[in-house]
Amino acid sequence: MQVIAELLIECKDFQAPLVFLERAKNERELNYSNPAEYCFPCTDYKKKLDATRYQSMPGFRYFDLSKCHYYYRDTIKANQFVKVVRKSSQWVANHDGVHDGIIMPLAKAFQTRRPSSNRVYINDSTWSTVHLFFPIVLVRNRLLGCNPNAEQTLVERGRISYVRELDSGLLKGPYLFDFVSFTSLDDYVNRELLGFAQEVVRVVECSADIIRGGGNR
Repeated sequence: MQVIAELLIECKDFQAPLVFLERAKNERELNYSNPAEYCFPCTDYKKKLDATRYQSMPGFRYFDLSKCHYYYRDTIKANQFVKVVRKSSQWVANHDGVHDGIIMPLAKAFQTRRPSSNRVYINDSTWSTVHLFFPIVLVRNRLLGCNPNAEQTLVERGRISYVRELDSGLLKGPYLFDFVSFTSLDDYVNRELLGFAQEVVRVVECSADIIRGGGNR
């Protein structure tokens, strides 16, 4: 077994902050997770419910990885973002081309890199791979979370994760993107990204046969 972590990075040198509109996650968003970016050797894993019944689920849910993933531990969700720009003497929110210009290229890059199968052959032996993709938007300026219902409306953040449902050509389903400020990059990589990857490695070391075989526990 092997675990591969691949970072897909889009660098942006904005002169003004990105502002994300945030809200509390609902019950479904807190309890249901099926990120496409974390690819296991089997599409689904069968979890035994009783003597005769099984439930099929993706590897991320089967191994309960949401409890050790930074985004799925968050209780708030960013559901839109804008670029704040200077216009004459005022600051205004600019939507024009911002979303598609950032999100679509990263989603296409992930779709291109995503393996059709996580079984690769080395020296005539079958190796199974857990492939973790991290689509990242690295920004030079500040990231601000805006929640009108919170006590503090604007909060500066080092990392804001953004899930977007896409339905365009081959891009279908929810995609997870991490927006990271340059000054917070080391903390994000070493604490959040590698923290999650190391937990996946631990699961692989304990459950290699289950990961290869598709479940049953």
